[in-house]
Amino acid sequence: MSNSDIWGTDPEWLYRRNDPPTSRAAAYGVDSVVAEQFYYDKVFEYGREGTISDELMRLYSHVFSENTISPRRHALIEKRLITAGPDTRPTRTGRQAQVVRAACFATPEQKAYSWKLPVELFYQCWPWEKLQ
Repeated sequence: MSNSDIWGTDPEWLYRRNDPPTSRAAAYGVDSVVAEQFYYDKVFEYGREGTISDELMRLYSHVFSENTISPRRHALIEKRLITAGPDTRPTRTGRQAQVVRAACFATPEQKAYSWKLPVELFYQCWPWEKLQ
């Protein structure tokens, strides 16, 4: 399985049909392969504790804009590479946001839904499962 089989989202799925032409251009201008892999790697680093997207945007806004980081969460949940919730944490504005974790660090209830990791990512997670 190559990186392109795991990472990246077809630009056609990144905008709505009724969106202005600028949204379509933005969808084709994003390297979703790099952005998704970056988001997953950062979430993975938080281990069982997990993180919220707001924290990632605060820490890594110098790498990617909020408009690039934020949509990766949904794509990775859909691919079952990360899980969201049920626990929450406050954002900078005080609102609650779901905690995201790499699927290998999810609770047993979350794993029942999301455990569908590609082999490469399973072996990345496996030693952590044994050590923690």
